Parts: sequence; C-alpha cells; structure tokens
Amino acid sequence: MGDVLIKARTRNSGKVVYEYRFEVASIDGKRQWKSKSGFATKREAGKIAQQHMNMWDKLLNLQI
Repeated sequence: MGDVLIKARTRNSGKVVYEYRFEVASIDGKRQWKSKSGFATKREAGKIAQQHMNMWDKLLNLQI
C-alpha cells in the first residue's frame, strides 16, 4: 500500500469537502483504489483514511 492522497473538492453548492484516496492492491497490472469524500476538514479525512488503510492492510495480510 502506498501513501494517502487527500484533496479538497468543491461541490456544486460551493461547499468545500475533503476526499481521501489510497491504493489497495495491484491486480493484473491495474491499480485498485479505495476512496471516500465528504469530510469537513483535511485532518478528519486523514484520520479516517489511516484507520481504513490499517484495516485493509490487516485484511490483505490475512489472505496471503
């Protein structure tokens, strides 16, 4: 797994929300990504992203 990408998004209403995205695995040369948006702050998005990355890391290690 790689780094977490966090970026700001502006919705049509003008509200700014944050999105996180990280690579889960590469299958047959194609990258598999997990993402979620709608966070009010960059810090909140990073905190949840780290939790989800840890969860996916544990799941992938169990399958090996």
